[in-house]
Amino acid sequence: MRSPRQKVAVLTTARSEYYQLRGVLAQLQRSRRLRAQLLVAGSHLDAGSGATAGDVERDGFAICERIAFPAADDSPLAAARAAAGATAGVAEALARQGSDLLLLAGDRYEALAAAVAATCLGVPIAHLHGGERTDGALDELCRHALTKLSHLHFVATETYRRRVLQMGELPERVFVTGAPLVDEIERAELLDEERLAAALGHPLEHPLALVAYHPPTREAVDPAAVTRDVLAAAGRRCRTLVLSHPSPDPGRGAVLAELERCAARRAGAHLHANLGSRRFLSLLACADLMIGNSSAGIHEAVSFQLPVVNVGQRQAGRLRPPNVVDVASDRRAIEEGVERALDPAFRAGLEGLRNPFGDGRAGERIVACLERFVPFAGALRQKPFVDLETAAGGAHAG
Repeated sequence: MRSPRQKVAVLTTARSEYYQLRGVLAQLQRSRRLRAQLLVAGSHLDAGSGATAGDVERDGFAICERIAFPAADDSPLAAARAAAGATAGVAEALARQGSDLLLLAGDRYEALAAAVAATCLGVPIAHLHGGERTDGALDELCRHALTKLSHLHFVATETYRRRVLQMGELPERVFVTGAPLVDEIERAELLDEERLAAALGHPLEHPLALVAYHPPTREAVDPAAVTRDVLAAAGRRCRTLVLSHPSPDPGRGAVLAELERCAARRAGAHLHANLGSRRFLSLLACADLMIGNSSAGIHEAVSFQLPVVNVGQRQAGRLRPPNVVDVASDRRAIEEGVERALDPAFRAGLEGLRNPFGDGRAGERIVACLERFVPFAGALRQKPFVDLETAAGGAHAG
């Protein structure tokens, strides 16, 4: 008699996080040993953010639980209330579903809240993207706290593995799998420029800039003022600005208001609440420039040899591919960064550049590891602290 499949709860609270998880979810669907329980929450359920729960369902994934909690758009207090709501909602969902393990990606405070819920219930946690650094964002603190609450670790690079080991994690539970986002890129069916323009509903004239600027949660700057500077610098050189909605962090309202004002007043500026993975990657393939402070400028744009102007400190500490031009959060520095990024010699120097964060097989490696460990979830709960002198080993998910 075949034993029942082990239940792996997978939480997604935002579109960017979902695209990190989509390839893993697809591999879980194929598994004969594991069954995914998809928990959808946060901005996925917010019409103002594109109501992206519909995208999840259109991709063929069944949603087990929809977890609503207060929005955290404009203040640290709202973020704290959202985290409290996420803790309660995820705890109730895990208890109802009888989950054997919770899979979390990234570094947002909603994921940390979910990890607290799982810890209280004794549900082991597997975490993607530990060991990274974003010194200029609240995410930096959440990510490392998530590492300490987790029992299995799937990291993108050897450098990140070493950082997880520094935090006392068991080497045999830390796996270099690569980043699942690279799987998305490798498998994407991109739109050519004509079909992309039709899908977006507006023309794409060059030079074309993709603007993705999020609230700088740990940087002492005025987010509205920096947004204006980013838009002005990009607008000086580019005929088309494709603007992406900001992340659901404190300060979102101020950033979004500037983006809406630009789209209303400037010919060639177009704001999108939800680009979706296919349109977003197709934009990376045809754009002349990406500008803002999104992690996509670090992890994804490199696959397309796309110049990126990274503004401010939000991504400080991440490993940098050579397509990234780092600038301070002031207009002159941003303008100089745009000039450098659009220099034909700079673009030519990126020819042949490969993505250092993976090879397109992260999802299958992650699920193979889960199949090995989840049946022994009880043993996973035992988590000794490993001192540095004994942590020289490690694991690679071949």
